This record gives sequence, structure tokens and C-alpha cells, in this order.
Amino acid sequence: WKQVLGPVSPCPRSSMALNKADLDDETLASEEELELMSLLRKELEPELSALKAKGTDFPHITGDIFMTRVLRGNDRDVQLSSEWYRKFMILREEHGLDAIHQTCEAAGLKWKADAMPHAEEVLKHYTMAFDEDELRSQDGHLIWFDACGLINAAGLLANVDKVKEFFRFAVERRMSVLDRLSKEQGRLVKIVRIMDTEGMAPWRSFIFPLGQQTSIEVLHR
Repeated sequence: WKQVLGPVSPCPRSSMALNKADLDDETLASEEELELMSLLRKELEPELSALKAKGTDFPHITGDIFMTRVLRGNDRDVQLSSEWYRKFMILREEHGLDAIHQTCEAAGLKWKADAMPHAEEVLKHYTMAFDEDELRSQDGHLIWFDACGLINAAGLLANVDKVKEFFRFAVERRMSVLDRLSKEQGRLVKIVRIMDTEGMAPWRSFIFPLGQQTSIEVLHR
């Protein structure tokens, strides 16, 4: 899968909370977390100032909701959180995610599998579904479904550049949509990830680093 997405700078935490209490916690930042957030922003002042100067201090990567996710995903440790965020910034630069966000906003792109660039070609080889309007859990979280056992790796590798662009748009739009929905609903909206692994041989198992490392504390289940 490195052939598909290329090298990805490692981030210290994945997209799920470290403990079940945080996994189920949909509340916005507590007073204690707001104080930690203030410390985190002081630690990241050079990075945040640089984003503001470039006009890329987007709410979904600098706002309170995202910083709450960063803190909870790093066990509310300010140092770990700042380290994660700096690597996250490098990753965004490597994959051009700021420009992708601007493109999505200008087009009013929905977070739907069939709305992503090259969806028609990619979805021939990878059965997946996500739709911010139609696919929701009973309690309103977004659903992302993958039929991993049906992946045609050869087909994806034959269209590697299209696959890269598809997933870059998918993971970036996911975060901005989660941020918007969280603001609208006054809670942390997350993703229920469903992965059907029937028929999936060991050699075909994979993790998409870009998907994991551009998100923090976003998985509900």
C-alpha cells in the first residue's frame, strides 16, 4: 500500500481514543480541557501563527472542536498533543490537504464516496460507502463501510494516481464535515467504521496511514 499512497510521516496516535470513556465521550471541551487547550495553543503558537499568516488556519484544524479531539486522542497530554499536531502539519503539507480543502469548499463538495475525484474508477476496484446525508448510525454518527475482502489491489495499483487523489479528498473532507456537524449538533460527531473482512487473505490486510494520521479521536466504534 506504500505504492498507492506513498510514504507518510508517522504520527504518534491513531484515530481512536485511548480508553472507552473517551471513546463514548461526545461532549465538547470541559473547563479543564479548555485550560489544557490554552496551554496547547501557547506551545503551538509558531505553527498556528504561520497558518494564520498563510490564510490556512481553517476551523477544522485549529478550532476548539479539533483541539479537543487532539487532546483526548493524546490522553490530555499537552506535550504529546503538540508533537502529534506538528507531525500532522507536515503530513498536510506533504499531501496538499490545504489546497484540497479549499477546492472542496469552493465546490461545496459533499462527503460521499461517489462524489470524490475518480470515484467511478476507484469504486470498481474497492467496495466502500460513506455519505454524510444518508449513512448515519442510530445516534447520528457518520458511517464508513469497507468491504476489504473485495478489494482488487491490481486494479487500484493500475490507477494509483487516481486512488491517491480519491483518498486525499476523502480523508480531508471527512474532517471538515465532522467539524461542521459537531458545531451544528453541539457535540463531537464521530465515525462508525465498518470493515467487512470476509475473504480477506493475510497478504491483503492493510492500514491507510493517511486516513489514520490526518484524524484524531474521531472513531466512535
